[in-house]
Amino acid sequence: MLFLLAILAIPAAAQDQPKPARTILAIGAHAGDMELTCGALLLKESLRGDRVVILHLTLGERGNPALTAEAYAEQKRREATAADAALGAEVMFGPYHDGEVPDSDDARRYVAGIIRQVKPTLVITHWRRSLHKDHSRTSAIVVDAVLLASLEGVHVRSVWYAENWEDAEGFSPYIYVDVSGSYDRPGVNAIQAVVGVLRNAFVRAFEHGLEHPAGEWFADRSLGGLGRPGDVVFAWEAAKLLMGWRARREPALEIEGFGRAAFALVANGYPYSYAGRRPVRVASEARFELGLDLVAPQRVGPRAIPRFVGYAFRGGADRAEDVLYGHDLDRIDVRCDRPLPLQV
Repeated sequence: MLFLLAILAIPAAAQDQPKPARTILAIGAHAGDMELTCGALLLKESLRGDRVVILHLTLGERGNPALTAEAYAEQKRREATAADAALGAEVMFGPYHDGEVPDSDDARRYVAGIIRQVKPTLVITHWRRSLHKDHSRTSAIVVDAVLLASLEGVHVRSVWYAENWEDAEGFSPYIYVDVSGSYDRPGVNAIQAVVGVLRNAFVRAFEHGLEHPAGEWFADRSLGGLGRPGDVVFAWEAAKLLMGWRARREPALEIEGFGRAAFALVANGYPYSYAGRRPVRVASEARFELGLDLVAPQRVGPRAIPRFVGYAFRGGADRAEDVLYGHDLDRIDVRCDRPLPLQV
């Protein structure tokens, strides 16, 4: 099930009637954003005869620490082209760089030009509030560009916002689209193709860390299936791992310039993540426009666990005496005594 929020509601009775072919323009900040958030919907509409176009404002070329931006840009372009073809979509690439989508009139005029060229019936993009500034800026740019395009006679019927865990603040969907039949049809393997492309990129970037059983478990279920397993499953696996440590974790890694710690969390935004709708507050000073923040408990014992859980939801771990903390760092070097799970 894909959750979408629309500016203009569509009457339920009208949704049951046959519709003429439309043009759908999905605009994402990075290659992969629209495929992951609304790819199943785009495939469904493509199969029923609609024209689908995906515009990537950036390639997301700075997201792989194992490759240069140039090399990863080439990889992302190939992957996006293959994934969008599998969805039956036309692909377009914008001129901007990862992390630098400009909040400018020029960017709005560029997107308005694409809208005038494509002439979409409806547009899908990011929700306006996001952990990632590229996402929130893309949303604002698209809304203004739709207005600019209308001044020259190109009228978009509605703008939809696709669900994304990074864009969760204030997001309250009221349109639900059943896409379950889209990838069950004989001969249609587009969803598996899209996931396969992205999974290969993820495994190449983090193949060594995924050697740990917990890392393998989440890689298999999050990336080998059709989505992440969910917060309850994630918490249960983390709890089992902690029980395997007998609720105690001695220092197991060395962080250069800081000392030894039981485990380390690295944040580049605030909040760190979400548990359902509740924000997880790991590093209160972390911001996307700054460097990295480090939060590393020196050791974990049974008495400390409730305190660390409290930190996660109330904040304050970055001020605790038994937690190593670094703010706005350009580089963090961690040497582990043995392989550790990345996701727990």
